[in-house]
Amino acid sequence: MRKALKNFFLISVPFFFISFIVAELILRIWFPVPDPYKDLMIGKNEILPLYIPSQYEPFSCFKFESHEHLPGLDSSMIFTTNNYGFRGDTIKVPKPFNEFRIFIIGRSTAECLYLDDSKSLNKLLQDELQKKNKISVIKVYNAGISGNLSSDHIAILSQRITHLEPDLIILFAGINDFMRSTDDYDYLHMSADSKIKNGHISTLICIKYIATFSQISRRIYYALVSQNKRSVIESLPLLTNVREKRKCFLSLPYTEKKLPELNLKPFRINLNSIVGICKANKIHLIFMTNQSTWNSKVDSCIEDYHWHCFFHGLRYKEEYMEAGLDSFNNVMREIAVSSDVPIYDLARIIPKSTHYFFDDCHFNKHGAYYTAVGLAHFIV
Repeated sequence: MRKALKNFFLISVPFFFISFIVAELILRIWFPVPDPYKDLMIGKNEILPLYIPSQYEPFSCFKFESHEHLPGLDSSMIFTTNNYGFRGDTIKVPKPFNEFRIFIIGRSTAECLYLDDSKSLNKLLQDELQKKNKISVIKVYNAGISGNLSSDHIAILSQRITHLEPDLIILFAGINDFMRSTDDYDYLHMSADSKIKNGHISTLICIKYIATFSQISRRIYYALVSQNKRSVIESLPLLTNVREKRKCFLSLPYTEKKLPELNLKPFRINLNSIVGICKANKIHLIFMTNQSTWNSKVDSCIEDYHWHCFFHGLRYKEEYMEAGLDSFNNVMREIAVSSDVPIYDLARIIPKSTHYFFDDCHFNKHGAYYTAVGLAHFIV
């Protein structure tokens, strides 16, 4: 027994450490993977948060394809941005005297990533409004970006749009704030882990960073089932992968429990901030509530395309998800009344059907057209 213990410390332990070091060096030099917590580490010359956390480069061009036979989607779509990184026609500065300039601000449903430029919400709305107005030149630009939260909308509005002399802002937001409302986020949507206290990084972040310093430990982190599923579910590939997201979603454990407690305060604060920015700059503002196809009573087939009904790795009932999103829409409705902001209540208008959506909340070409026609009528 004593000999075996001696061999363990003299042979096995050194062999393990030497093997670990060799493996680490090989992985670090030839097959490195990024640190999952790198973005939470603040360098001396870095500032967090950035003024504009997410934006497209000017003159970007993407070609998206879909071979999944998703309802109402074409097999090939072109997505481009203009000279300012927004979807739409070229922006002229200064603004022509006869131009009425509109910006749509929102997340992926506003962005219409998998709809061709010719069928995106901004282009269809522009065409519909131009039909109804023969005097002014109507220009509608799309500032929607997948994954953006109300804090991002403030950044886009204040830093990228107000100086371009918009006449009207259409704010189409809510569902991303809903999906992040249980993550202990504040009104800037910085997680508690990433907040800087007295110029220092939190102890928890330091522990996470040290724990994932090794290439081996990083691979263990990325190999976790929940992380793999999350990366698939949150990805935006050039080839649609709704069915793969659906498969990952169905593999998550199901719960009958009610949703975790939702934090509505950040969304309320940010909507009021957007109202204030628009009023201060004499810009008209329209709210548009965020819709979903959860708990549909008109189309049972749409459920086969759902992949977004989850929180913290658990699948929840669609009726609970529907009610949770509606609580955020109610915040928008309340502020619309108190601040005298017109509101196009899309969530109560558009049917929850595969005729208008290809998944939980994203328009297909029919949904974008339906929304554009209704919104144009509402604006006029």
